[in-house]
Amino acid sequence: MISGLLVTGIATAAIGFTHDLLWFLVATAVAGIGSGLLGPAQQAAMADVIGNERSGGRVLAIFQMTADSGAIIGPVLAGLLADRLGYGWAFGVTGGVLVAAAAGWLLARETFKRPSS
Repeated sequence: MISGLLVTGIATAAIGFTHDLLWFLVATAVAGIGSGLLGPAQQAAMADVIGNERSGGRVLAIFQMTADSGAIIGPVLAGLLADRLGYGWAFGVTGGVLVAAAAGWLLARETFKRPSS
């Protein structure tokens, strides 16, 4: 998850500094690769936290609701930044938030519990 957040964050911030179509496309592709690293890792962490012993419906619903809320609020805030300061700032701050999230995950405990032999 950390590598996905870092790759996505750095590439997203880089999008804000591009002035050439080719570099914009490269940074966008790299951000997509980072996002591809992030998604499955998030789902695996959720599965580890929920475990096999209990029902995960409520936890998964809250997780999805939180993700959906971020998908709505994030672009609105980025749009406000873009209107006031420009697109470079919007992409830069978005990348910074992703890198900060990676730093937060460095402090998190490991979620995977190996089965007892």
